[in-house]
Amino acid sequence: MAHHPRLERAFLTLNARLLLTTSLTERRRELVIMRVAALRRSTYEWAQHLFVARAIKDTIWAALAEHLNSQAIPDVILTAGSYAMVASMLDSLGIELDNDLCSGVAALTDPSTAIGG
Repeated sequence: MAHHPRLERAFLTLNARLLLTTSLTERRRELVIMRVAALRRSTYEWAQHLFVARAIKDTIWAALAEHLNSQAIPDVILTAGSYAMVASMLDSLGIELDNDLCSGVAALTDPSTAIGG
């Protein structure tokens, strides 16, 4: 995106809206992002949001859908769509996981560190 500053500004404006001024709670937003990252198999996007998502208790998508109001529904759709686009872009460009995230992701996903493990 750095090679296309106008597109980058436009995208970052949309992304900032989805992250900072959405009607979704942080918990709901992160569930949507993590679900998209998992479905798209986007290691980079998943890792970027893993630490926030781990601080938020797991829930079932159906439980989330029970509580959506008319303003939250488009927020969920646009947040999911935007992060699907980001995941696709990262995958297409072959963006590798940042070094500072690698050890943290490994620690959080190591089964031997799981509660009760």
